[in-house]
Amino acid sequence: MDWGEAAQRIIQAAETRGGDIPPLPFLEAQVDREPHLDLEWGAFGELSTDRPIGFGRGPIPWSAIDRYAWRHGINDPDEHARFVRLIRAMDETYLNWHAERDKKD
Repeated sequence: MDWGEAAQRIIQAAETRGGDIPPLPFLEAQVDREPHLDLEWGAFGELSTDRPIGFGRGPIPWSAIDRYAWRHGINDPDEHARFVRLIRAMDETYLNWHAERDKKD
């Protein structure tokens, strides 16, 4: 998958989930980031460090996303749900990108 295809998947994931989504860190040079999504952009990078790694990359645990949201004042139910959707969409795209890359190796 090339960077343009990855960016398209991010857009499709956002549309499917009904919200805006910031670009993934590995796309930073290719996609302009919207300033109002800086929190989510940074959150994905930080939350990625909580990802389980054993026999492969796992998804970011929901408990880590929830803890991050509460620590950063995202406690309104609608805002919290949006934040979780954005992080999950980014994470899904990230994991799919790595899975495709691993298949080629």
